[in-house]
Amino acid sequence: MALRPHTVTSAPTFHSRQFLHRPTFPPRTTLRFRNSSSTRANSLTAEQVSFTEEENSLVEALIGIQGRGRSASPQQLNEVESAVKVLEALKGVPEPTSSSLIEGRWQLMFTTRPGTASPIQRTFVGVDFFSVFQEVYLQTKDQRVSNIVKFSDAIGELKVEAEASIKDGKRILFRFDKAAFSFKFLPFKVPYPVPFRLLGDEAKGWLDTTYLSKSGNLRISRGNKGTTFVLQKKAEPRQRLLSVISTGTAVKEAIEEFISLNQNVGESELQEGEWKMVWSSQEETDSWLENAANGLMGTQIVKGNEQIKFVVDVFLGLKFSISGTLVKSGSRTYDVTMDDAAIIGGGFGYPLEELGSKFELELLYSDDKIRITRGYNKILFVHVRTDGLKQKHVRNEVAMANQKKENFSVKETKPSIRAKKPLHGPTTSFDLVEEMLYLYVRIEKARGVPVQSHLQVELKIGNYRGATTTTAQSPQGEFNWYQVFAFTKSRLQDTTVHVSVKADGGVVSKCSFGVSEALRRVPPDPQLAAQWYRLADTKGNGFGGELMMAFWTGTQADEVYNVASHSDAVAALSDDGLLSICPRVYHTPRFWYLRVNIIAAQDLVINDINNRVQPVQVFVEASVLDCKFRTKACSTKTVDPKWNEDLMFVVAEPFDATLVVEVFEKKVPVVNGKEIYGKSLGSCQIPIKNVGKRTDRSPAASLWYDLKLMMDQPRFASKINMRISLDGGYHVFDDPTDFPSDLRPSAKVLWRPPVGTFELGIMSASGLSPIMPKTSVDTFCVAKYGPKWVRTRTVIDNRSPKWNEQYMWEVFDHCTVITVAVFDNKYLLQGGEVAAHQGIGRVRIRLSDLDSGKVYTNSHPLVSLERSGVMKIGELQLSYRFCPTSKVNVYTRYPEPLLPKLHYILPLSVPQILILRAQAVRLIQKKLQGAQLSGEVVQYVLLDNKYSFSTRRARANFLRCKKLQESFLVCKQQFDRLLSWSNPRHTIGFVICLIAALCFPSLALASIFFTISGVGAWGYRKRPRQLPHIDTELSQLNSVDRDDIAEEFDGVVTEERHVQLQKLLVVVQTLLGDIAATGERVQSLLSWRDKRATLLVLILSFIAGLVFYFDFLDLRVFFYGPIIWMFMRPFIRGLNLPSYFHNFIRRMPSKIDSML
Repeated sequence: MALRPHTVTSAPTFHSRQFLHRPTFPPRTTLRFRNSSSTRANSLTAEQVSFTEEENSLVEALIGIQGRGRSASPQQLNEVESAVKVLEALKGVPEPTSSSLIEGRWQLMFTTRPGTASPIQRTFVGVDFFSVFQEVYLQTKDQRVSNIVKFSDAIGELKVEAEASIKDGKRILFRFDKAAFSFKFLPFKVPYPVPFRLLGDEAKGWLDTTYLSKSGNLRISRGNKGTTFVLQKKAEPRQRLLSVISTGTAVKEAIEEFISLNQNVGESELQEGEWKMVWSSQEETDSWLENAANGLMGTQIVKGNEQIKFVVDVFLGLKFSISGTLVKSGSRTYDVTMDDAAIIGGGFGYPLEELGSKFELELLYSDDKIRITRGYNKILFVHVRTDGLKQKHVRNEVAMANQKKENFSVKETKPSIRAKKPLHGPTTSFDLVEEMLYLYVRIEKARGVPVQSHLQVELKIGNYRGATTTTAQSPQGEFNWYQVFAFTKSRLQDTTVHVSVKADGGVVSKCSFGVSEALRRVPPDPQLAAQWYRLADTKGNGFGGELMMAFWTGTQADEVYNVASHSDAVAALSDDGLLSICPRVYHTPRFWYLRVNIIAAQDLVINDINNRVQPVQVFVEASVLDCKFRTKACSTKTVDPKWNEDLMFVVAEPFDATLVVEVFEKKVPVVNGKEIYGKSLGSCQIPIKNVGKRTDRSPAASLWYDLKLMMDQPRFASKINMRISLDGGYHVFDDPTDFPSDLRPSAKVLWRPPVGTFELGIMSASGLSPIMPKTSVDTFCVAKYGPKWVRTRTVIDNRSPKWNEQYMWEVFDHCTVITVAVFDNKYLLQGGEVAAHQGIGRVRIRLSDLDSGKVYTNSHPLVSLERSGVMKIGELQLSYRFCPTSKVNVYTRYPEPLLPKLHYILPLSVPQILILRAQAVRLIQKKLQGAQLSGEVVQYVLLDNKYSFSTRRARANFLRCKKLQESFLVCKQQFDRLLSWSNPRHTIGFVICLIAALCFPSLALASIFFTISGVGAWGYRKRPRQLPHIDTELSQLNSVDRDDIAEEFDGVVTEERHVQLQKLLVVVQTLLGDIAATGERVQSLLSWRDKRATLLVLILSFIAGLVFYFDFLDLRVFFYGPIIWMFMRPFIRGLNLPSYFHNFIRRMPSKIDSML
């Protein structure tokens, strides 16, 4: 922040972070400074520096950061990033590239990650001795942008120029075209050794101006490489002072001038915290230890209890430290005594008893960022703060952290629903949503209208209108429509419904009825029968025909709700547009794995079979619809090649597709490494509906199929031997692997009966914002569980939409997840333009976390990861309930395998599952595309980022593993305490337990199981009260670098080595995640997150404790029984399925639910 002139007696105000929530610009504060008589180039004076309060916070955060961000601490970077986000939200000058304020020379004050950007940034930006500028000239015919590195007034500068153009109001497109060094000691310019013209697109880039102050003194820009730049035209006095210090020229004079300008400004107390010395007036140094003891180097730490410490890093972890006391002796003076010195290395220290000093410390200037003092031997010191504003803003930071945690948590709501409390009036099956009343009007047909042309019926209630389609007269002399309209009763602006019959745009007859005349109907009452109503002519006297219609008052539980045209819909929508905003229920067909085992071929016709120069290799290509896979080429040159390879496809019932198998010849590389493919050697087509099905590991029949040749040269047909089967014993994956919604096999004969039902009420959303280029919010929800998809109606132009729609699913395995996503309907773009629906946020609910029969009403945050960081876009209010048919069936599912048995008998590899899952997602997109559920909606709901590279997720998985190991470290620490006899009573008790275990082994095992039961029962009081949600700390979203986030959005990487590294790190990242998930599942056995599983563990542990306590089971049977069982013959053991313990662990929840 800029300082006040010396004539002002009050201290400058440094604002806390409360400004972060101000929505608009505050009044501008103009700070004036007294002109100095000095004529130096680095003068600290300025005519006028103008900043707003939010801009002051950014300038305040920049002071003390060295290397323009290269040497900044994480806390300093967070402060700058927070201030930048606040200013970008305020937007500043609209269309900054068109404003004259952007013209001129800007000084670079801060940039992110300067070591990974352009060569200029890598070489010069991080050096404070150099000054970096940017010249922008866009108002001239020759638009230019130049980057200038000024070495010094005596040396010269480097100038890199680029031709520029304006793309829109914020983006500048540029292309570097020339650069040169201008040295003062040379009469000519030295060319910059970079051939820009040969670089092509590498010399191009863009620069977005995300904020330009209205005073034209502060600018924030973001480059095409993800770098953030903060630039100023006029520096604040403290910034100019630090700039002078970095150059090392006339520093003492600059400090004296700064002090003279601010004699009565700043703090009069020595502030607590860590202060790093950046300059001292000491010219001739004494011994190193004496300089360190007198504070002439290193860091100074001031504590609140009149304690002070000097710390100097020596090398390789060694530090010099000297502590002392300070006593205030005047208004700005302190008596300092340093007498406790030592050399510290790790946890050890070597005292230096004879080293010490006493001196007077005079405080010349001090604020939250910079401090100027006169200390030992009247030496001037300049310190900058390195620990941020911890002491001053600790309460604000804690409050902000709590607010942030609260914002991303799941909050319980209290809606007025019948499932929570009884309500007056008739009951309906929709008890999980709030009741919404609608006036339904069904227009069926008209007769006797004195017009023979096309007719249309229009309904009008206040400002709400609804119109039928235009229809012609039938041979019976009637006009038929059969359309239903729904008007929200809470929004009605009139008590009368006006019905008009129009022809060629004019009214030919009309009638009206009162809203109060509509009867109340509640399902399962039958629908209200339509009646003929008399129409009057335009004058209201004569007969204008008759209209058959029905009207009643109902709720969203009415059968016509899903097909009705709602009053808040856009009137100009086409038929496809109306279908895109109506609620729908979709059911995807059952998917099967099609296994094609290519065994061999016989009697292939190869023309150059005897050509030894170019040996021919033969391979087989199989395709179903748009999916094609091929075998490896047979390296043996023969007319009877063999492969014995499996090709897997995903097919959907009713199996109307065809399998095409074709044999090709492939010649070896001959020119520039390119493969030359020869002609087709034959093909065959097999209808999939004729393929046999199997549900176990029994192989399919091996059959020979004729290969039809393209030319009739041979007299006989070649053949191919294949095993083709539809494998119904597998579950076809379409959900993300960590969030399955259905685990049933494809074959219906293998299905188990359902364990219960799950009911979901999609009530409302809040806090939504428009997504560019739209200016309105037109939202709908999509929920997916198993093969059933549901879509709510689209609420038009409402940032707090209300749906209040309820749906139900059968549950076959409660260890599954339901996904609910919110979308912005892009079909409603202005001008009728059709675009892709935009996903707003997702919510996932794991059914095993829910209590049986309990109604949950929660508000879930909609969290999205953007290039600028994690964002909360709004909240989604849901109500849901899981009702098991039998609790015994639920508990018996825990020891069962999570997947069908064929996955363990004939397992599929992870790459195979990923390829097949991608096929299944494409099939779902095709099936639902024709049912008005677009492909981008399916892609967003089924998005799985587990196997995509992410430095952030890799770091988060590593920390999960690290936290998992902490529990073992705690056990080791406790064991070490027992060995060290730090608490003799505990050690003696442990020794007694060991002796008892040796004497009574069964009692030891019983004690272990009783302890497990006791620990689990004791943990019930600390059971989770809220459902899991997106944890920003666990997902490493608060401390992640912007470049790491950009890495997740940039899908294409050009450097081959980087691609290979990504492939390797994806495996490591996934492995870390799986290890962490397995350990967290073991920990969740007693965490009461899955209450049924924890209760089952407690019961089994208690029973095991009783068995071993009363010696019902011999220990030899307990230890040797499982070992003998493992080494039995396979036909005795049965199928090689996972153990009960493994199945139990696999069903436990982990923290993957809280990872974004």
